[in-house]
Amino acid sequence: MGYILGIDTGGTFTDAVIIEEKSKKIICKAKSPTTKENLDACIDAVIEALKFSDYSAIEMVVLSTTLATNAVVEGKGSEIGLIVIGEEIEEELPTQNYIVVRGGHDAGGYPAMELGEEMIRQALHSFQDRAKAIAISSYFSIRNPEHELRARQIVQASCNLPVVCAHELTTQLGFQHRTVTAALNAKLIPFFKELWTSLENVIRQRGMTCPIMTVKSDGSISRIEHLRERPVETILSGPAASIMGAFNLTGKKNALVVDVGGTTTDIALIKNSEVKINPEGALVGGWRTRVLAADVCTSGLGGDSYLKLDSWNAHLSVGPKRVIPLSYAAHQYPALTEELFWCLSDPTPVVLKQKNDCFLKVRPPQAGDRLNSEEHAILAQLDSGPRSLLRMAQNLKIDPDFFAYDHLEALGIIAHISFTPTDIIHALAESTRWNCDAAILGAKMLAQRMGKNLDEFLRYAQSRVVNCLANAVLQAVINNEGQDYDLSAHQKDVIVSKILREDQNTLLTCQAQLAVPVIAIGAPVPYWLPKLKEIVDFKLIIPEHTEVANAYGAATGNILEKLDILIKPNSELGGHGVHLPWEYVLFDDFEEAVAFAKKEAQAHVRQRAIDAGAENPQVTTQVEEMAVVSEGVKIVFEVHVKAKAIGRPMRWQ
Repeated sequence: MGYILGIDTGGTFTDAVIIEEKSKKIICKAKSPTTKENLDACIDAVIEALKFSDYSAIEMVVLSTTLATNAVVEGKGSEIGLIVIGEEIEEELPTQNYIVVRGGHDAGGYPAMELGEEMIRQALHSFQDRAKAIAISSYFSIRNPEHELRARQIVQASCNLPVVCAHELTTQLGFQHRTVTAALNAKLIPFFKELWTSLENVIRQRGMTCPIMTVKSDGSISRIEHLRERPVETILSGPAASIMGAFNLTGKKNALVVDVGGTTTDIALIKNSEVKINPEGALVGGWRTRVLAADVCTSGLGGDSYLKLDSWNAHLSVGPKRVIPLSYAAHQYPALTEELFWCLSDPTPVVLKQKNDCFLKVRPPQAGDRLNSEEHAILAQLDSGPRSLLRMAQNLKIDPDFFAYDHLEALGIIAHISFTPTDIIHALAESTRWNCDAAILGAKMLAQRMGKNLDEFLRYAQSRVVNCLANAVLQAVINNEGQDYDLSAHQKDVIVSKILREDQNTLLTCQAQLAVPVIAIGAPVPYWLPKLKEIVDFKLIIPEHTEVANAYGAATGNILEKLDILIKPNSELGGHGVHLPWEYVLFDDFEEAVAFAKKEAQAHVRQRAIDAGAENPQVTTQVEEMAVVSEGVKIVFEVHVKAKAIGRPMRWQ
């Protein structure tokens, strides 16, 4: 009997499941806190927590991860050299280390000018000392990639560095976004080589000799070896795995997936058994890429979102900052409860910060951190465990409202602990998994500031979280319908305010209704989603194993490869040009051009699916003509030959 291990590393927890390969039944499951500073450790910890008896029986490991997302958002990755061919790019790029050289093509695939080969050779001399990889992007390379291919030959003849060509990553128009995609991919190659090697070592040390797969941004899976040169394809791996997990746990052909994690809520649509794909490509860290990705609407709302009162004690904001919940921190460090009790009774006024703010030292400072004397003093206070901001401020004789922790937190030396939606659940005793007393103490401090009793504050805080969740769901639905409407900008609109229950003293109430069911996944959803139904009416589905749906989505994924080949008349030379990703071919006869494109597309996606690990992939093709009829004659001006290969990973003995 074969087994598959699925692992998802999220911002808060790393989840794992082992499923039986044929039945897809979950044999065991586990969760472990994600240690961002040491991912090997949390992967190893969650595998240990599974308590599986024979890891040598695992036939495949599939990983979904936020590694690429976090690396892009945080600006990590290696320095690269970027060669831009044919056109200046006016917008910002992910590197300052680039050069523009002569060359490029027009929309028909005809060379606009000769390639500046000597300019490329000169650029390499300036790149070699700094760059760990080279990216190449040429104007209209998706119509004819010959200049990118020639530039790669020049680079490979001159230096031993990984080389990325933009046309190999996407066939979509958009020179700026295609160039960004190539640059980000090049930056991630050396970074991911180390990470994946490290993760492989953890898995091999556990006795698993099977292939290791990764979830891509469109929800499909691929062997790690196949993605070592294309890590940018995994930048939305985690959210994509959650969508596939929701679909595979329920089998619903049409549904809205709402994934509530620790840091964010990710919302996506399943339509006709397929994940809706964003036609513009993935948007990550402010960079618009041309990576084929699930159309996910993400909001900074999760179980660990920071709940913060404004200076007037009138409004409680929810996120987007993530903190460690008081209940969880006090569960790990019981002495923190006593400190919170002291904070509650201390009369010191705090306006800009909060009395329930606490901090934990997570790593020692390093030589390059450049800390001042006050920051070193703060760290000394944390040597024995987490402490409250109020206690440290008094010990160091600092005004608590001007306690400077931001730099230490930004460096990842300390972690912020405070009141969160998770603490609301514990304060109301809806969950007793962690320390309920700490959650109640944190709530009481905020209630004091607002002039409310504990019950009043908790109900208010609960309504704020539900309201933010309603905003996120309704905005995602509006976006999926293609409407350009920012819900947050219309909070004062009468109907919007009625739907979102902004005014409790009203003669009119309104309720939005969703036309598709909601599949809710993530550990907090059994508590929050039923309350959302009081504002938005929908059929709620909370599947069994919802808390590990992401890992299940990874374990049950399929291999999918797609290709879109364009055929257009050549206005310069006559005939019909076939724009293959690797070359441009001209035909006199239209039917021959279409037949050639179909054959090449089928062979290409089939081979890529096999390289990705598929066994006997099924290939389908579709020909879409764009034509006009003039005086009774059909004139075809553009043809798209679309091929798709789908397959299950082959069984490994």
